[in-house]
Amino acid sequence: MTDASDFAVGAVHRQHIESKVEPLGFFPRKLSSTEKKYSTFDRELLSVYLSVKHFRYVFEGREVVIYTDHKPLVFAFTLKSTVLLVKSGTLNLSANSQLTYVTLQWFGGRSIFGSRTAIIDGFWVGLELRPVHFASSEKSLYCDVSTGTVCPYVTKSFRRQIFKQIHNLSHPGVKTTQKLVAARFVWNNMNKDCELWCRNCIQCQKSKVARHNKSAVGHFPLPSAHFSHLHIDVVGPLSPVRGMTYLLTCVDRFTR
Repeated sequence: MTDASDFAVGAVHRQHIESKVEPLGFFPRKLSSTEKKYSTFDRELLSVYLSVKHFRYVFEGREVVIYTDHKPLVFAFTLKSTVLLVKSGTLNLSANSQLTYVTLQWFGGRSIFGSRTAIIDGFWVGLELRPVHFASSEKSLYCDVSTGTVCPYVTKSFRRQIFKQIHNLSHPGVKTTQKLVAARFVWNNMNKDCELWCRNCIQCQKSKVARHNKSAVGHFPLPSAHFSHLHIDVVGPLSPVRGMTYLLTCVDRFTR
């Protein structure tokens, strides 16, 4: 939910938990002397732009609904083209770049009755999905073309299969597998899925030595008399001394 005034812009990141709406984060920012001269539309758009950049690490790969009370901004997001009329000055150029950053090639818009309006439903930050036709398939596939490389969007039923095709070639680590998959495909929570499947790979568990957690040092109650509790252990093998390579240790818990 975003809003703007004559002096500042701000946003609140909220999530529906059961029947309640809980706030997860806040983003306030004062306007500069130049930004205070912006029109109402530009200030409202600036609040959306800055809040999306601020919470991008949370929004990326997830469905997001943005709420605003500015009707012209809602209309701008329903246009097929986000190119605005550029007049003299830099304000419209800034607004055009901000609107292009926030808007994707496709999104579903829906109105919510009340004091706020949902302007984007199913918003994926940073992706530019377009239908692409491949010679090997009769149907077009939605692909991300924002990076200049065509990366098909993988539906849930094929994600594990795609992971196996890439990971099973040489069984690389988590980070390398994530990079290899991300360079070719896109889907929601890709890094999280790749990490989980790498951790559960039986071949990797058998052939790779991972750091094991060490158990905590044990705590024993102090006895009330000498030699009531003894700790005995064998240390070795050590370098031979007079033909012997092991030590027998004995510790009285009372004197320890």
